[in-house]
Amino acid sequence: MINLRYHVVSLTAVFLALAIGVAMGTGFLNKATVDQLRTQISKAEGGIKATNEKNAELQDEVDRGDSAEQALFASASRVVGDRLTDVPVLVIANENIDGDSLDRLRQLLVAAGADLRGTLTITDRLRLDAGDDDQLAELLGTTGQSRPVLQSALTTAVATDLRKAADRAVTSEAGSPELVQKLLEAKYLGYEAADGGGDASTVLAGGGYRYVFVSGPDPRTPDLDFLVPVLSAMAKAGPTRSVLVSAAVGDQAEETRTAAVGAVRNATDLRDEISTVDDLETVNGLLATVYAVADADAGTYGHYGLGSGSEAPLPGAS
Repeated sequence: MINLRYHVVSLTAVFLALAIGVAMGTGFLNKATVDQLRTQISKAEGGIKATNEKNAELQDEVDRGDSAEQALFASASRVVGDRLTDVPVLVIANENIDGDSLDRLRQLLVAAGADLRGTLTITDRLRLDAGDDDQLAELLGTTGQSRPVLQSALTTAVATDLRKAADRAVTSEAGSPELVQKLLEAKYLGYEAADGGGDASTVLAGGGYRYVFVSGPDPRTPDLDFLVPVLSAMAKAGPTRSVLVSAAVGDQAEETRTAAVGAVRNATDLRDEISTVDDLETVNGLLATVYAVADADAGTYGHYGLGSGSEAPLPGAS
């Protein structure tokens, strides 16, 4: 409801506008008014200039920081040369993670000589709360099972395929697992080929694989729904030849730094079978990931970064 005060204010505004219009229409503004307007305009211009100068200073700082980070990354690329020569590496990434860190990780793996076999993406069709799924049941060769039962069977089967691909010789001529191909076709998994690499039909073909699992504080498919159960199933047979990494970015970076890796670091049956890195957003974190993948060949695992449960910034730096 429009009240009396509203009418008074509205009428006052109208009369004020009319008065200004009449005054301007007659070509008269008294000197005091003109001086006041000029003073206000001058102050506004001064404020705008100061703000622009401050923004320019801040942008210079950002540019210098970016340049320094790029220089560090270039140096890191030289440092890791030949660390992973011809080692098949598959990246397995959740959705809704830091894309910049993921891109730089893949670049550094290639710089280290890895035979990067692309990136498998865990889609939200693998969420536990996706409900009963007849298509998934059919892929697994079963019927009438609840989603938790299907999910358990699925993570065990995927873990088995990952372990087999890791255990086979690099020279193996084994093809891509049938289940993985079905999951790709049905969009439970996505795939992005590496530059110059094979297509989706070659995922997990051959052998000698090492794995880098990438997640974050708020993945589209919760880690406990798929990623961690897969790692747990792999670890039951011994070392996984895997590294779980995450980047801490955004306003709550430090509060969420170990959200992804904590499930492994805090589990006695996992922490000795899987390496973790919690600062993938930094050059140190990228280096730690490459070194940890290399160490997995010797069965050496550790936890690196800046957050709770980390043992050192880098392998060998404790």
